[in-house]
Amino acid sequence: MPEALSVAHRVVSDLGIADRIQRLYVERVDSPWNEKAMIKRKRGLLEVKFTLWKENLFLLGRMYHIFLYIYDVLDPPFMYDPRLTPNEESEPDVRDIYNQVWSIYVDSRIERRGIENFYDRIVRRNLFVDLANHLPRDKAVSLFQKLWESESYTYPEIV
Repeated sequence: MPEALSVAHRVVSDLGIADRIQRLYVERVDSPWNEKAMIKRKRGLLEVKFTLWKENLFLLGRMYHIFLYIYDVLDPPFMYDPRLTPNEESEPDVRDIYNQVWSIYVDSRIERRGIENFYDRIVRRNLFVDLANHLPRDKAVSLFQKLWESESYTYPEIV
């Protein structure tokens, strides 16, 4: 766990958000698919509790994966507004697409930084193509490529 916190501090420093985070908490989980971050605002700063797979495989990339979401939330040009987020209960399909598109944006930036990541381009493409099964495969792959290659998004564009 000390290694995970050390890498987390390095990542938030590299992303330029260390001064916005008051405290980091880590909890280990049994699968990389269960990794996530929960943020709580306290006096203008964030307390971040994140769950992290017990294995250290691709640790740096997985940390970037977690903290790029927080970076986006804190970045004014990204225009994060939680009121726009699709409701998981009433719009589960829309919420799944939203999750995939934001994940594509996050993981494409990790690849552009040259950091190895569990959620690489192939994993993301396959997840997206499976989700977009209403489209012909070649169209879904083409759409994925356009999403992956985009340099930046705003939150309203993702939603």
